[in-house]
Amino acid sequence: RVSNELELVRLVALRTEAVGKLIFYPFIVWFIMFVARFDYFDRWNTPPMLVTVICLGALLAWSSAFLLRRSAEKTRTGSVGRLKELLRTAKKDENQDATLNGYIQFAIDEVESIRTGAFLPFTQHPVLQSLLVPFGGVGGIYLVDFLAKVNF
Repeated sequence: RVSNELELVRLVALRTEAVGKLIFYPFIVWFIMFVARFDYFDRWNTPPMLVTVICLGALLAWSSAFLLRRSAEKTRTGSVGRLKELLRTAKKDENQDATLNGYIQFAIDEVESIRTGAFLPFTQHPVLQSLLVPFGGVGGIYLVDFLAKVNF
């Protein structure tokens, strides 16, 4: 049962790491759409509905990533709670071997220390990094120019 909780959190970390890399794709498309609207390439007008669609797509991608992270954190919190309850039960039982208590404590420490996938610190999370794609470097200059010329 202890290894099941540990493996569950490791699986969540592994799968959310793979999914987290996908968050960059909508923002790369978003950046390309903004650059394509730059006057250097063509004098296209930007209808308000296009801006709305782009913003809704970004909002959907961000909210999905935040919901994934929240769900992963809920899974980890539940696993740690179940492991701590198992440790309390094991400590009460005088017939238990001390190595089982040590293994349960190791599993708790391991689950709490996982820092991959959805369990990354917020500054290293792909959601924040994807936000910096359109706002970083040359993309930021194009984006400021685009927003200044939006036809509302």
